[in-house]
Amino acid sequence: MQGFDSFTTTLSCLLVYHWYKNLLQEYSQTSGIQLPIYSTINEGEQHAPKFRSTVLVDGLQIQSNRIFSHRKEAEQYVVKLALDYIVLKFKNKGVPNIY
Repeated sequence: MQGFDSFTTTLSCLLVYHWYKNLLQEYSQTSGIQLPIYSTINEGEQHAPKFRSTVLVDGLQIQSNRIFSHRKEAEQYVVKLALDYIVLKFKNKGVPNIY
C-alpha cells in the first residue's frame, strides 16, 4: 500500500503543477504578454540536489526563496508564487481573481 500512496501523492503533485502552470500560461496569453520563461538550477551536488527555480512573467522575475530536492517541486513552488503575486496585483486593482 505504501507504493500506491507514494504514486498517488506524486500523481496529485504533477496534476497540481500542470494546473498552476496552465493557469500562468493562460493568464499570459489572455493578457497579451510574453509567455513565462522558466529556469531551474541545481545548487547542490549530483548525489544531493538542491533545486531552485525562477520564472519571468509580465516583466517580473520571481525566484523561489526555498530549495527542493526535486526539480518539479521547485518549479511548482515558483509558479505558485507567481500566481499568488498576480492574484494580489489584481486584488489591489479591483480585478477579479484568475483562480
